[in-house]
Parts: sequence; structure tokens; C-alpha cells
Amino acid sequence: MKQKTILSIEGNVMYIKEQKEIKITCDVYTKKWYKSILLALYKSNKCFADLKQGLTENGKTITSKILTAALKELMKERLITQVDSSTSAEQKDYTLTAHGKTLIPIILGENKWAATHVVFMNP
Repeated sequence: MKQKTILSIEGNVMYIKEQKEIKITCDVYTKKWYKSILLALYKSNKCFADLKQGLTENGKTITSKILTAALKELMKERLITQVDSSTSAEQKDYTLTAHGKTLIPIILGENKWAATHVVFMNP
């Protein structure tokens, strides 16, 4: 069964065709810590301990339980994967998949917009 169109605008404006697309985006993209984890893996692979140590939001550090759950979900969504560590034979690192890398320009663009918006709102 096809989802109903929820927004349709003519002209040069991009529109969202189906509710399913919005749900998928929200399910993956808006969960707490997900963007921070993806950005942490943007420049290099990281092991669990390095991810945990480097992830803070609003002064709070991510817990091991939350990080484990988030990593499992991001792997399920095939945005990240585990690879053998370059420093230890027993250790696994996390890395972005090719599909996960497609989110990075969106996240960086969002961050740039937010910085501009703060200046705009506080002249």
C-alpha cells in the first residue's frame, strides 16, 4: 500500500513525496548520539574506548550501555561496520560504510546552517 503524499509544492522547491521517507529519515537521523558517532568516525576509524571517551553532548559523556546500543543500531542500518584494528589483533574498530559517508555532507551542512542561524538570530 502506497503512503499518501503529505507535501506537494510546485516550482523549484524540493518536496517530500511519501510519509515512509520521512519516517526512515527520522528513525535513523534524529536519534540521540547518532550524528555525534557518525562525525566521530568521519576522519578515522575508532575503537569503542576512543569513541566513548570522545563523545559528549551538553557536557554529558555517553554511557557504555547507550554507546553499545547505538553502535548496534547503526550497524543494523548499515551506516557503520566493524573492521580489524590496525593497532591490536584482538581489537575491532568502527568505521563508516560508503552509505554512512553519504550522511556526512548533510550533517556538516546542518552544522554550518546552525552556526549561521545563531549569528542571524543574535545580531
